[in-house]
Amino acid sequence: MQFDLMSKPKVFVEFSNDDMESLVAVDCKHPTAYQLTHHLKGPGQKKSMNLLLRGDSSTDAVINAIKSNDDRFVACQYVTTNHFDIDSFLSVWCALNCDLAISYEGILREAARIGDFREFLLDEPNAKDKDFALRIVCWINSVESKLF
Repeated sequence: MQFDLMSKPKVFVEFSNDDMESLVAVDCKHPTAYQLTHHLKGPGQKKSMNLLLRGDSSTDAVINAIKSNDDRFVACQYVTTNHFDIDSFLSVWCALNCDLAISYEGILREAARIGDFREFLLDEPNAKDKDFALRIVCWINSVESKLF
């Protein structure tokens, strides 16, 4: 299913614990925002996410929200996260670039898995996606080491 193109594009905002309407927090917990994350251990956190969208990574959850045209995700105008790592970066990128996220779904899911869990399984199918995903992760790691 194609993402609802009639919805407004999302805008990245700096993380704050303040209450903000129309906000989705990815790859982290937030006291009031709708959440798309694989970090679900905080008290009451499972209530702030549609658990049917869960995946191994937060990038999985965002892509699942896009593919299912999740009402709460579509309604959000802003996206945030509280840290920088590959899964967090890719989750934000997918939320900001929904159609491209669907077009490159396999590569993005693999990159999140490689980046967050350091898992790279050569014996699984989709070797081409894995190759591109590994290249993306290496590039993001090199940029991160230069900037941070």
